[in-house]
Amino acid sequence: NIILKPVVLFQILLLLAAVSSHKFVVGFCLGAELCENFPNRACAHIVCVTLFSAGSVLGIGIGAGLETVNSLKDSVAIPVMQGLAAGTLLYVTVSEVLPRERARWHKRQRNAGILQFLSVGLGFVLMYLTTKYLDHDAA
Repeated sequence: NIILKPVVLFQILLLLAAVSSHKFVVGFCLGAELCENFPNRACAHIVCVTLFSAGSVLGIGIGAGLETVNSLKDSVAIPVMQGLAAGTLLYVTVSEVLPRERARWHKRQRNAGILQFLSVGLGFVLMYLTTKYLDHDAA
């Protein structure tokens, strides 16, 4: 029998909630894009969704495996990987998401740029506050 401590169980559920909420939105967008660009191609849909799903499992597995390596705890590798992850998120947001949404919003709304800037800023502030106050490793 495996009995989990309440703190470990909370961490697992927090990770599940974070990955699930992110993957739900991204998966919906992927499905909408696939249906729009590749109608009536079920094989392409299955391959894309399988790769999309496997990426998270692989990433979580690699992260969990790296967590157990004691020599990496005080290494410069962890901040570098976190910087790459944050940079990737920022790059995708600025170069892919915002231009597409800006083109859509400007047709309907005059202040689209300001609303997008505030939305992105609010998103990053919420991520910072969540990490600052819910992360058990933060001191």
